[in-house]
Amino acid sequence: MQKQEIKCKQCGTDLEVNPGYITWCEHCDWNIDPTSEVPRKKAIFHRFNMFLGKKFSKNLYNEINQSDRFRPRLNLSWVFAFIFSIIIYTINLTVVLFFIRIGFNIFNAYRDLAGFVGLLIFFAIAYLFIPKFKKDNVNPIKREEFPHIYILVDRLTDMMGAPKIDDIVLTNEFNASFSQIGLNRKRILFLGLPLFYLCNNKERIALLAHEIAHNMNGDIKRGVIVGGALKLIENWIFIVAPAKIRSVYVVDIYLEPVVILINCIRWLISRVILSFWYVLALLLWRNSQRAEYYADYLESRISGTDASVSLLQKIQYITTYYSVIERISSFAYSRELFSELEHALKALPEREKQRIERMNMKYESSVDATHPPTRLRIEFLKNHHKEVESSIDNELVIRASSELEVLKGDVENYLIGLFKH
Repeated sequence: MQKQEIKCKQCGTDLEVNPGYITWCEHCDWNIDPTSEVPRKKAIFHRFNMFLGKKFSKNLYNEINQSDRFRPRLNLSWVFAFIFSIIIYTINLTVVLFFIRIGFNIFNAYRDLAGFVGLLIFFAIAYLFIPKFKKDNVNPIKREEFPHIYILVDRLTDMMGAPKIDDIVLTNEFNASFSQIGLNRKRILFLGLPLFYLCNNKERIALLAHEIAHNMNGDIKRGVIVGGALKLIENWIFIVAPAKIRSVYVVDIYLEPVVILINCIRWLISRVILSFWYVLALLLWRNSQRAEYYADYLESRISGTDASVSLLQKIQYITTYYSVIERISSFAYSRELFSELEHALKALPEREKQRIERMNMKYESSVDATHPPTRLRIEFLKNHHKEVESSIDNELVIRASSELEVLKGDVENYLIGLFKH
Protein backbone atom coordinates (compact mmCIF):
# COMPACT_ATOMS: atom_id res chain seq x y z
CA MET A 1 0.00 0.00 0.00
CA GLN A 2 1.34 3.43 -0.94
CA LYS A 3 2.13 5.67 1.98
CA GLN A 4 0.08 8.83 2.25
CA GLU A 5 2.01 12.02 2.85
CA ILE A 6 1.25 15.69 3.38
CA LYS A 7 3.45 18.74 3.76
CA CYS A 8 3.86 20.45 7.11
CA LYS A 9 1.86 23.67 7.07
CA GLN A 10 4.55 25.42 9.08
CA CYS A 11 7.93 24.34 7.68
CA GLY A 12 7.02 22.38 4.50
CA THR A 13 8.54 19.03 5.59
CA ASP A 14 7.00 15.91 4.05
CA LEU A 15 4.99 14.13 6.76
CA GLU A 16 3.76 10.53 6.77
CA VAL A 17 0.05 10.19 7.50
CA ASN A 18 -0.86 7.38 9.87
CA PRO A 19 -4.66 6.90 9.68
CA GLY A 20 -6.31 7.09 13.09
CA TYR A 21 -3.47 9.14 14.62
CA ILE A 22 -2.49 12.79 14.69
CA THR A 23 -0.19 13.94 11.91
CA TRP A 24 2.53 16.18 13.29
CA CYS A 25 5.97 17.54 12.44
CA GLU A 26 9.00 16.50 14.47
CA HIS A 27 11.04 19.38 13.03
CA CYS A 28 8.87 22.33 14.13
CA ASP A 29 6.28 20.63 16.39
CA TRP A 30 3.40 21.68 14.13
CA ASN A 31 0.12 20.07 15.23
CA ILE A 32 1.82 18.27 18.11
CA ASP A 33 -1.21 19.11 20.25
CA PRO A 34 -4.27 20.05 18.18
CA THR A 35 -6.23 20.91 21.35
CA SER A 36 -3.69 23.41 22.68
CA GLU A 37 -5.41 26.38 21.04
CA VAL A 38 -8.83 25.47 22.37
CA PRO A 39 -9.64 27.84 25.25
CA ARG A 40 -10.45 26.01 28.46
CA LYS A 41 -11.72 27.59 31.63
CA LYS A 42 -9.74 26.13 34.50
CA ALA A 43 -10.22 26.32 38.25
CA ILE A 44 -8.00 28.84 39.97
CA PHE A 45 -5.92 26.16 41.71
CA HIS A 46 -5.27 24.45 38.36
CA ARG A 47 -4.22 27.68 36.64
CA PHE A 48 -1.99 28.79 39.51
CA ASN A 49 -0.24 25.43 39.76
CA MET A 50 0.34 25.38 36.02
CA PHE A 51 1.93 28.83 36.26
CA LEU A 52 4.19 27.83 39.15
CA GLY A 53 5.02 24.52 37.50
CA LYS A 54 6.32 26.21 34.38
CA LYS A 55 8.44 28.58 36.48
CA PHE A 56 9.86 26.39 39.22
CA SER A 57 9.31 22.65 38.54
CA LYS A 58 12.80 22.02 37.18
CA ASN A 59 14.52 23.85 40.04
CA LEU A 60 12.54 21.89 42.62
CA TYR A 61 13.29 18.63 40.83
CA ASN A 62 17.04 19.35 40.85
CA GLU A 63 16.90 20.20 44.55
CA ILE A 64 15.04 17.00 45.47
CA ASN A 65 17.09 14.81 43.17
CA GLN A 66 20.33 15.89 44.84
CA SER A 67 18.95 15.21 48.31
CA ASP A 68 18.60 11.97 50.24
CA ARG A 69 15.56 13.28 52.15
CA PHE A 70 12.36 13.51 50.13
CA ARG A 71 9.67 13.99 52.77
CA PRO A 72 8.47 17.61 53.10
CA ARG A 73 10.16 19.22 56.08
CA LEU A 74 9.08 21.90 58.52
CA ASN A 75 10.18 25.26 57.13
CA LEU A 76 9.15 28.91 57.17
CA SER A 77 6.63 28.45 54.35
CA TRP A 78 4.97 25.69 56.35
CA VAL A 79 4.83 27.87 59.49
CA PHE A 80 3.52 30.91 57.58
CA ALA A 81 0.88 28.72 55.88
CA PHE A 82 -0.43 27.63 59.30
CA ILE A 83 -0.39 31.18 60.66
CA PHE A 84 -2.13 32.53 57.55
CA SER A 85 -4.72 29.73 57.77
CA ILE A 86 -5.50 30.66 61.39
CA ILE A 87 -5.95 34.28 60.29
CA ILE A 88 -8.40 33.13 57.60
CA TYR A 89 -10.41 31.15 60.17
CA THR A 90 -10.41 34.17 62.51
CA ILE A 91 -11.69 36.47 59.77
CA ASN A 92 -14.38 33.96 58.86
CA LEU A 93 -15.52 33.60 62.48
CA THR A 94 -15.64 37.40 62.82
CA VAL A 95 -17.83 37.68 59.71
CA VAL A 96 -20.21 34.97 60.97
CA LEU A 97 -20.57 36.64 64.39
CA PHE A 98 -20.98 40.05 62.72
CA PHE A 99 -24.00 38.93 60.67
CA ILE A 100 -25.52 37.08 63.63
CA ARG A 101 -25.17 40.25 65.75
CA ILE A 102 -26.85 42.36 63.05
CA GLY A 103 -29.70 39.87 62.89
CA PHE A 104 -30.28 40.07 66.66
CA ASN A 105 -30.04 43.87 66.62
CA ILE A 106 -32.73 44.10 63.94
CA PHE A 107 -34.97 41.69 65.82
CA ASN A 108 -34.53 43.54 69.11
CA ALA A 109 -35.19 46.88 67.42
CA TYR A 110 -38.52 45.91 65.80
CA ARG A 111 -39.76 42.73 67.56
CA ASP A 112 -42.37 42.11 64.90
CA LEU A 113 -42.66 40.08 61.71
CA ALA A 114 -40.27 42.40 59.85
CA GLY A 115 -37.71 42.02 62.64
CA PHE A 116 -38.08 38.25 62.58
CA VAL A 117 -37.62 38.19 58.78
CA GLY A 118 -34.52 40.37 59.16
CA LEU A 119 -33.18 37.96 61.78
CA LEU A 120 -33.69 35.00 59.43
CA ILE A 121 -32.06 36.82 56.49
CA PHE A 122 -28.88 37.67 58.41
CA PHE A 123 -28.76 34.21 59.98
CA ALA A 124 -28.91 32.78 56.45
CA ILE A 125 -26.04 35.06 55.36
CA ALA A 126 -24.01 33.97 58.39
CA TYR A 127 -24.72 30.32 57.55
CA LEU A 128 -23.16 30.78 54.10
CA PHE A 129 -19.81 31.53 55.79
CA ILE A 130 -19.88 28.62 58.24
CA PRO A 131 -17.27 25.94 57.25
CA LYS A 132 -18.90 22.86 55.81
CA PHE A 133 -17.05 19.57 55.80
CA LYS A 134 -17.58 17.44 52.75
CA LYS A 135 -20.36 15.07 53.69
CA ASP A 136 -19.59 11.40 54.02
CA ASN A 137 -22.14 10.53 51.35
CA VAL A 138 -19.89 8.38 49.17
CA ASN A 139 -20.93 4.85 48.32
CA PRO A 140 -18.01 2.55 49.26
CA ILE A 141 -17.88 -1.12 48.41
CA LYS A 142 -18.53 -3.44 51.34
CA ARG A 143 -15.76 -5.52 52.88
CA GLU A 144 -17.90 -8.65 52.96
CA GLU A 145 -18.66 -8.37 49.22
CA PHE A 146 -15.11 -7.48 48.10
CA PRO A 147 -12.90 -8.90 50.87
CA HIS A 148 -9.69 -9.42 48.88
CA ILE A 149 -9.31 -5.86 47.62
CA TYR A 150 -9.64 -4.67 51.21
CA ILE A 151 -7.16 -7.32 52.38
CA LEU A 152 -4.75 -6.19 49.67
CA VAL A 153 -5.05 -2.52 50.68
CA ASP A 154 -4.70 -3.43 54.37
CA ARG A 155 -1.58 -5.45 53.60
CA LEU A 156 -0.07 -2.54 51.71
CA THR A 157 -0.82 -0.05 54.50
CA ASP A 158 0.86 -2.40 57.00
CA MET A 159 3.94 -2.73 54.80
CA MET A 160 4.16 1.04 54.32
CA GLY A 161 3.39 1.92 57.94
CA ALA A 162 0.44 4.08 56.90
CA PRO A 163 -2.86 4.62 58.77
CA LYS A 164 -5.60 2.21 57.76
CA ILE A 165 -7.89 3.02 54.85
CA ASP A 166 -11.51 3.10 56.07
CA ASP A 167 -13.35 2.67 52.78
CA ILE A 168 -12.75 2.06 49.09
CA VAL A 169 -14.92 3.83 46.52
CA LEU A 170 -14.92 2.65 42.91
CA THR A 171 -15.16 5.23 40.13
CA ASN A 172 -15.37 5.25 36.33
CA GLU A 173 -12.27 7.43 35.86
CA PHE A 174 -8.81 6.73 34.45
CA ASN A 175 -7.34 7.80 37.76
CA ALA A 176 -7.22 7.12 41.49
CA SER A 177 -7.10 9.40 44.51
CA PHE A 178 -7.08 9.59 48.30
CA SER A 179 -9.18 11.89 50.45
CA GLN A 180 -10.31 12.43 54.02
CA ILE A 181 -13.95 13.46 54.33
CA GLY A 182 -16.56 14.13 56.97
CA LEU A 183 -16.21 15.41 60.52
CA ASN A 184 -14.56 12.13 61.54
CA ARG A 185 -11.98 12.54 58.71
CA LYS A 186 -12.71 9.12 57.26
CA ARG A 187 -9.89 7.93 54.97
CA ILE A 188 -11.23 7.08 51.52
CA LEU A 189 -9.37 5.51 48.61
CA PHE A 190 -11.05 6.32 45.29
CA LEU A 191 -10.10 3.65 42.75
CA GLY A 192 -10.74 4.30 39.06
CA LEU A 193 -11.68 0.94 37.56
CA PRO A 194 -10.79 1.84 33.93
CA LEU A 195 -7.18 2.51 34.93
CA PHE A 196 -7.10 -0.49 37.28
CA TYR A 197 -8.29 -2.83 34.50
CA LEU A 198 -5.55 -1.61 32.14
CA CYS A 199 -2.76 -2.24 34.64
CA ASN A 200 -0.88 -5.49 35.16
CA ASN A 201 -0.55 -6.88 38.69
CA LYS A 202 2.63 -4.99 39.56
CA GLU A 203 1.19 -1.74 38.24
CA ARG A 204 -1.94 -2.31 40.33
CA ILE A 205 0.23 -2.58 43.42
CA ALA A 206 1.97 0.64 42.38
CA LEU A 207 -1.37 2.39 41.87
CA LEU A 208 -2.72 1.39 45.27
CA ALA A 209 0.58 2.05 47.05
CA HIS A 210 0.79 5.55 45.58
CA GLU A 211 -2.62 6.55 46.90
CA ILE A 212 -1.87 5.00 50.29
CA ALA A 213 1.34 7.04 50.34
CA HIS A 214 -0.78 10.20 50.17
CA ASN A 215 -1.99 9.21 53.62
CA MET A 216 1.52 9.58 55.03
CA ASN A 217 3.54 11.87 52.75
CA GLY A 218 3.32 15.09 54.76
CA ASP A 219 1.17 17.16 52.39
CA ILE A 220 -0.27 19.79 54.75
CA LYS A 221 -2.72 20.92 52.05
CA ARG A 222 -4.70 17.78 52.86
CA GLY A 223 -4.97 18.72 56.54
CA VAL A 224 -8.02 20.22 58.24
CA ILE A 225 -6.43 23.57 59.07
CA VAL A 226 -4.64 24.51 55.85
CA GLY A 227 -6.91 22.62 53.49
CA GLY A 228 -9.93 24.05 55.29
CA ALA A 229 -8.56 27.58 54.95
CA LEU A 230 -8.26 27.15 51.18
CA LYS A 231 -11.87 25.94 51.05
CA LEU A 232 -12.99 28.94 53.13
CA ILE A 233 -11.38 31.40 50.72
CA GLU A 234 -12.92 29.59 47.73
CA ASN A 235 -16.29 29.84 49.49
CA TRP A 236 -15.81 33.59 50.02
CA ILE A 237 -15.14 34.03 46.31
CA PHE A 238 -18.21 31.94 45.46
CA ILE A 239 -20.39 34.14 47.71
CA VAL A 240 -19.00 37.53 46.69
CA ALA A 241 -18.07 37.24 43.00
CA PRO A 242 -20.93 38.01 40.56
CA ALA A 243 -21.66 35.51 37.79
CA LYS A 244 -21.86 38.43 35.34
CA ILE A 245 -21.39 42.18 35.58
CA ARG A 246 -24.61 42.76 33.68
CA SER A 247 -27.52 40.77 35.07
CA VAL A 248 -29.98 39.27 32.60
CA TYR A 249 -32.70 39.39 35.25
CA VAL A 250 -32.84 43.21 35.52
CA VAL A 251 -35.45 44.66 33.14
CA ASP A 252 -35.69 48.17 34.58
CA ILE A 253 -33.33 50.42 32.58
CA TYR A 254 -33.02 52.81 35.54
CA LEU A 255 -32.10 50.01 37.94
CA GLU A 256 -29.55 48.37 35.64
CA PRO A 257 -26.72 50.93 36.20
CA VAL A 258 -27.08 50.43 39.96
CA VAL A 259 -26.84 46.64 39.56
CA ILE A 260 -23.79 47.00 37.30
CA LEU A 261 -22.10 49.27 39.86
CA ILE A 262 -22.82 46.82 42.70
CA ASN A 263 -21.51 43.90 40.63
CA CYS A 264 -18.35 45.83 39.79
CA ILE A 265 -17.76 46.43 43.50
CA ARG A 266 -18.41 42.74 44.23
CA TRP A 267 -15.95 41.75 41.51
CA LEU A 268 -13.23 44.03 42.91
CA ILE A 269 -13.77 42.62 46.42
CA SER A 270 -13.54 39.07 45.02
CA ARG A 271 -10.17 39.94 43.43
CA VAL A 272 -8.89 41.08 46.83
CA ILE A 273 -10.10 37.81 48.36
CA LEU A 274 -8.45 35.91 45.51
CA SER A 275 -5.12 37.48 46.48
CA PHE A 276 -5.46 35.76 49.90
CA TRP A 277 -5.89 32.47 48.11
CA TYR A 278 -2.80 33.06 45.96
CA VAL A 279 -0.69 33.88 49.01
CA LEU A 280 -1.66 30.62 50.74
CA ALA A 281 -1.29 28.56 47.55
CA LEU A 282 2.18 30.02 46.99
CA LEU A 283 3.20 29.04 50.52
CA LEU A 284 1.93 25.49 49.91
CA TRP A 285 3.26 24.83 46.42
CA ARG A 286 6.71 23.49 47.27
CA ASN A 287 5.35 21.35 50.09
CA SER A 288 2.70 19.77 47.86
CA GLN A 289 5.12 19.10 45.02
CA ARG A 290 7.69 17.54 47.38
CA ALA A 291 4.92 15.43 48.90
CA GLU A 292 4.08 14.07 45.45
CA TYR A 293 7.69 13.07 44.79
CA TYR A 294 7.78 11.45 48.22
CA ALA A 295 4.61 9.50 47.43
CA ASP A 296 6.28 8.26 44.23
CA TYR A 297 9.33 7.22 46.25
CA LEU A 298 7.27 5.35 48.87
CA GLU A 299 5.25 3.63 46.16
CA SER A 300 8.37 2.45 44.32
CA ARG A 301 9.75 0.89 47.53
CA ILE A 302 6.74 -1.44 47.44
CA SER A 303 6.06 -2.04 43.74
CA GLY A 304 9.53 -1.54 42.30
CA THR A 305 10.66 1.30 40.05
CA ASP A 306 9.80 -0.46 36.78
CA ALA A 307 6.13 -0.86 37.77
CA SER A 308 5.93 2.75 39.01
CA VAL A 309 7.40 4.10 35.77
CA SER A 310 5.20 1.94 33.52
CA LEU A 311 2.13 3.10 35.47
CA LEU A 312 3.00 6.75 34.88
CA GLN A 313 3.63 6.04 31.21
CA LYS A 314 0.21 4.39 30.85
CA ILE A 315 -1.50 7.36 32.47
CA GLN A 316 0.14 9.60 29.84
CA TYR A 317 -1.88 7.89 27.10
CA ILE A 318 -5.29 8.86 28.45
CA THR A 319 -6.17 10.76 25.25
CA THR A 320 -5.57 7.53 23.31
CA TYR A 321 -7.99 5.69 25.57
CA TYR A 322 -10.75 8.21 25.02
CA SER A 323 -10.16 8.15 21.24
CA VAL A 324 -10.72 4.38 21.24
CA ILE A 325 -13.83 4.73 23.39
CA GLU A 326 -15.21 7.36 21.02
CA ARG A 327 -14.62 5.12 17.99
CA ILE A 328 -16.32 2.15 19.65
CA SER A 329 -19.22 4.35 20.70
CA SER A 330 -19.63 5.74 17.17
CA PHE A 331 -19.21 2.53 15.14
CA ALA A 332 -20.12 -0.20 17.67
CA TYR A 333 -17.56 -2.58 16.16
CA SER A 334 -16.77 -4.17 19.53
CA ARG A 335 -18.23 -4.60 22.99
CA GLU A 336 -14.91 -5.71 24.51
CA LEU A 337 -13.82 -2.20 25.40
CA PHE A 338 -10.86 -2.97 27.64
CA SER A 339 -9.53 -5.59 25.22
CA GLU A 340 -9.61 -2.90 22.53
CA LEU A 341 -7.89 -0.42 24.84
CA GLU A 342 -5.12 -2.91 25.64
CA HIS A 343 -4.72 -3.68 21.93
CA ALA A 344 -4.60 0.04 21.09
CA LEU A 345 -1.89 0.59 23.70
CA LYS A 346 0.21 -2.30 22.40
CA ALA A 347 -0.32 -1.25 18.77
CA LEU A 348 0.46 2.41 19.43
CA PRO A 349 2.94 3.46 16.71
CA GLU A 350 6.34 4.61 17.84
CA ARG A 351 5.73 7.95 16.16
CA GLU A 352 2.58 8.51 18.23
CA LYS A 353 4.51 7.68 21.42
CA GLN A 354 7.15 10.19 20.38
CA ARG A 355 4.45 12.82 19.82
CA ILE A 356 3.00 12.30 23.29
CA GLU A 357 6.44 12.33 24.92
CA ARG A 358 7.44 15.45 22.95
CA MET A 359 4.17 17.16 23.90
CA ASN A 360 4.72 16.30 27.57
CA MET A 361 8.21 17.74 27.44
CA LYS A 362 7.03 20.88 25.66
CA TYR A 363 4.21 21.66 28.06
CA GLU A 364 5.67 19.86 31.11
CA SER A 365 2.44 17.88 31.25
CA SER A 366 1.36 16.27 34.48
CA VAL A 367 -1.44 13.99 35.65
CA ASP A 368 -3.11 17.18 36.84
CA ALA A 369 -1.97 20.62 37.92
CA THR A 370 -1.26 19.55 41.51
CA HIS A 371 1.38 17.03 40.37
CA PRO A 372 4.93 17.67 39.17
CA PRO A 373 5.48 17.12 35.43
CA THR A 374 5.23 13.42 34.61
CA ARG A 375 8.56 13.49 32.78
CA LEU A 376 10.34 14.71 35.91
CA ARG A 377 8.57 12.17 38.11
CA ILE A 378 9.76 9.38 35.81
CA GLU A 379 13.32 10.73 35.85
CA PHE A 380 13.19 10.94 39.65
CA LEU A 381 12.07 7.32 39.95
CA LYS A 382 14.75 6.10 37.54
CA ASN A 383 17.41 7.99 39.47
CA HIS A 384 16.33 6.18 42.63
CA HIS A 385 15.82 2.77 41.10
CA LYS A 386 14.54 -0.01 43.34
CA GLU A 387 14.15 -3.69 42.45
CA VAL A 388 11.41 -5.56 44.31
CA GLU A 389 11.25 -9.32 43.88
CA SER A 390 8.17 -10.18 45.91
CA SER A 391 6.65 -7.21 47.67
CA ILE A 392 3.28 -8.87 48.14
CA ASP A 393 1.56 -12.17 47.41
CA ASN A 394 0.71 -12.21 43.69
CA GLU A 395 -2.17 -14.59 44.35
CA LEU A 396 -3.81 -11.95 46.55
CA VAL A 397 -3.56 -9.38 43.77
CA ILE A 398 -5.14 -11.87 41.34
CA ARG A 399 -8.02 -12.58 43.71
CA ALA A 400 -8.61 -8.88 44.38
CA SER A 401 -8.60 -8.18 40.65
CA SER A 402 -11.01 -11.05 39.98
CA GLU A 403 -13.48 -9.60 42.49
CA LEU A 404 -13.59 -6.35 40.54
CA GLU A 405 -13.95 -8.09 37.16
CA VAL A 406 -17.68 -8.53 37.80
CA LEU A 407 -18.11 -4.75 37.42
CA LYS A 408 -16.27 -4.50 34.10
CA GLY A 409 -19.44 -4.66 31.98
CA ASP A 410 -21.05 -1.77 33.85
CA VAL A 411 -17.89 0.35 33.49
CA GLU A 412 -17.69 -0.41 29.75
CA ASN A 413 -21.32 0.62 29.25
CA TYR A 414 -20.75 3.83 31.19
CA LEU A 415 -17.65 4.84 29.20
CA ILE A 416 -19.22 4.04 25.83
CA GLY A 417 -22.34 5.97 26.87
CA LEU A 418 -20.25 9.12 27.43
CA PHE A 419 -19.81 9.55 23.68
CA LYS A 420 -23.29 8.58 22.53
CA HIS A 421 -25.31 11.50 21.19
